[in-house]
Amino acid sequence: MDDGGPRLAVQTLVGDDELLASGRKQGHGDLGRVPVSVLAPAPPWRACDRRRPVVALLDTGVDAHPWLAGPAGDPVVLDAQERGWAPPRLAVGNKYRGHATFLAGLVRQAAPDCRLLSVPVMGNDGLVRPADSLRALAWLAGEAESGDPRRYPDVLCMAYGYQPGPRDTAHTKQLRDALWRLGGLGVLTVASAGNLGADALTYPAAFAGDPAPPPVPVISVGATNPDGSYAHYSNFGRWVTHKSVGTGVISTMPDFNGRRRPPAQQAYPDSIGSTVDPDNFASGFARWSGTSFAAATLAGRLARALAEDPAPNGDRIARARRSLAAISSLRA
Repeated sequence: MDDGGPRLAVQTLVGDDELLASGRKQGHGDLGRVPVSVLAPAPPWRACDRRRPVVALLDTGVDAHPWLAGPAGDPVVLDAQERGWAPPRLAVGNKYRGHATFLAGLVRQAAPDCRLLSVPVMGNDGLVRPADSLRALAWLAGEAESGDPRRYPDVLCMAYGYQPGPRDTAHTKQLRDALWRLGGLGVLTVASAGNLGADALTYPAAFAGDPAPPPVPVISVGATNPDGSYAHYSNFGRWVTHKSVGTGVISTMPDFNGRRRPPAQQAYPDSIGSTVDPDNFASGFARWSGTSFAAATLAGRLARALAEDPAPNGDRIARARRSLAAISSLRA
């Protein structure tokens, strides 16, 4: 049933309420998703005698991958469904399949000692129903209020958003209230700025510009290129508070073969090989670009700062603020 709100998406178009409601999206920057081979070893999963920071991914759901596996009793990835989260019925497609797995690998590279909490809300078509997003945020707030440190989310990564239209006022207020609740509990929310290359307010990231933030504010993230320059596709404006690398990054992918056909084989008489299939991720890795991935790399840096915090069992709001101070060099 349609709840009348915007379709939150990896990227939505601006200026057309019907397109916004249907969730049509623009591409992920200038370097698309392609398979790659990685020879580097997995990030280490070291024994830890203190609580590991937890990064929650509201996304497509994290797939199994060797880089995301831990020993029995000490998992890298926590499944929210095993903790009582009831995921929505998700649409299945190929365009954004592996999105959360890719985010997870980026966080692992930046913060190898943190855990990941997979909270499926997004289909492989890249769309999120507003009601499901709000329900997931309320569930996370309940985990943060549980009194059980093993259930606390420390960092929340939201790599999707929308540009509001006239019908979206109520949802935007509800979303703000949900994030302010989490901020009051010491949860760091990191949101991607969007891939329109414009100063187009994209929520939830645009809440970072709110004049009355919660104790721990929302962090909005724009993407940089590998050389540190600001990516041309990344949204910008005073509401974009931070930046992090998001272009041409390499990370984990589930093993699947999409629908695109490989280029035609070159006509060499003695050739016995084949050209690269651009949509076959049997290698388990890919290169991709977008502000989604800038959000993930920054979320990982925050998690690493939390893992290195000298008072890991101290006040959560104070710890969150210290981790923000630790990444001050990434302010936009």
